Amino acid sequence: MCAIFVSIYTRNNSVEIYTEAKDKYRQLLKDIESAQHSINMLYFIIRDDAIGNRIMDALVKKANEGVNVRFLYDSIGCFTTPRKFFRRLSRTKCGKVAKFFPVNIFTLSKINHRNHRKIVVIDEKIAYLGGTNIGADYMGKRKLNPWRDTHMRITGESVKSVYKYFCLDWDFSTRDTLSETLDTLFSENNDASANNFLPMQIVASGPDSPAEEIKCGMINFVPDQTFINALVMAADSGVDVRLMLPGKPDKPYVYYTSFSYLEEMLNAGIKVYLHPGFIHSKTMVVDDKTSTIGTTNIDIRSFQLHFELNAFMYSSEVAVQCRKIFENDQSISHELTYEEYAARPRLMRIKEGFFRLFSPIM
Repeated sequence: MCAIFVSIYTRNNSVEIYTEAKDKYRQLLKDIESAQHSINMLYFIIRDDAIGNRIMDALVKKANEGVNVRFLYDSIGCFTTPRKFFRRLSRTKCGKVAKFFPVNIFTLSKINHRNHRKIVVIDEKIAYLGGTNIGADYMGKRKLNPWRDTHMRITGESVKSVYKYFCLDWDFSTRDTLSETLDTLFSENNDASANNFLPMQIVASGPDSPAEEIKCGMINFVPDQTFINALVMAADSGVDVRLMLPGKPDKPYVYYTSFSYLEEMLNAGIKVYLHPGFIHSKTMVVDDKTSTIGTTNIDIRSFQLHFELNAFMYSSEVAVQCRKIFENDQSISHELTYEEYAARPRLMRIKEGFFRLFSPIM
């Protein structure tokens, strides 16, 4: 896969942040309906349920009207989604569907290289990026309730960067040449309609690059070589470091592995909060100046194995907004003390130790 890893710094942007999936879906449907010439979507997961079908219906309608609609989905993330769900779009006048890394005997060695991105680009003027896939469970309508996620809608210059990564993923999956239009796109004048000053970079990482760009971007906020050590060093130097984890896990083995790393952080004075539901949000805020929202979890799978995408924003206004969102979650969360952690049952410690052995592939 040929990737462009230059993270272009842009300043003429604006964002809307969604902490409820229903709000994101509502606006996304409006933007789909208003599309003039292209809709490009890439999702790790889309469910064949009420909201999934509502969005697919909207895409089919626009494709039949002559709008170029491309939908790329991850073959493992959408393993349980029926193929007939996607055929509705591929059979339309202007609809195309592709899957990322289909699993077969030739790709088994790369089965962990999943496309974990959740992005939309409409008319190259509007982009969506964040943690929210498409499905009822992302609205807390299944076993994990409440469900907390974060997604964002971007307008302005950085939309082109999001579109760049869609093009690269699409071409890789289809052997198409969509990315050949990128030179023309980036040579065009900036969108004058997005006149808000919001410096931003769209940063991608994946197994096709050894640099771990998103991890490095996060570590640049704190001084050390590895992420956990960087957090501990920051806390030891007096920085107020707060980490939020889900109180209700979607995957127990991930939950136990995460807990196995907490002793060192709690010892260093890092405050750890357990959200009362499942928190799927992937965000970070530093000094009310810098923030990032995207698809990247803090684990080896996201840093090294998955294809991920994050927006790094250099705006006090947006950083404060993200910090207030965190504090709102914090107000309903339980702070885990070192004493409470040390008193956890022996069986839990055994599970933590066992699952930590497999942390490089989780």
